[in-house]
Amino acid sequence: MVLLSNDEKKFYIRLIEAIIFYEGKPVDVAYCSKLCQIDEDTCLQLMLELKKELQFSNRGILLEQQNESFFYIINPDIKDSFKKLYKITDYKPKLTEPLKEVLSIIAFKQPITKTEIEAIRGVDSSYSLKRLIELELVEVKGKKDVPGKPCLYGTTIKFLQLFNLNSLDQLPKPEELLGEVNFFGEKM
Repeated sequence: MVLLSNDEKKFYIRLIEAIIFYEGKPVDVAYCSKLCQIDEDTCLQLMLELKKELQFSNRGILLEQQNESFFYIINPDIKDSFKKLYKITDYKPKLTEPLKEVLSIIAFKQPITKTEIEAIRGVDSSYSLKRLIELELVEVKGKKDVPGKPCLYGTTIKFLQLFNLNSLDQLPKPEELLGEVNFFGEKM
């Protein structure tokens, strides 16, 4: 971490604020530090300081952090008034049972290939996967290093937002969801 003068610190905080505004989507620390040409630890500290500044200055926007990414949100104090002003209703996409199945498999097993998803489900998952990508709840995270190089899928920031999570660490463990079951698969 680089030691910055007060003026440099203020400059970089303003620059980071502008970058996040300009991008209009979550900005991760690595990308921001590369743009600012400062190390990631320094950039993270400056982003956290900006987050704190916005929080304590009682502004209309706040800086939210999910995993290593930062993005702006409307301050919850004015959220209802803002929604009325723009006639915004809460939109939660309708998730069918197959979509929920595929989404939960991806959430718990990511990164995962389509073939691996289908092996767990026992049925073709092409449509569900396509629909989840359209809803921006799932995205391609990379390619698996095996013959054919199949896509690896994972969840998005929008997934975390939809389920009010800050990180995937907040997902319950699969065993917590199942509870104790007996030999017949019945909950005890």
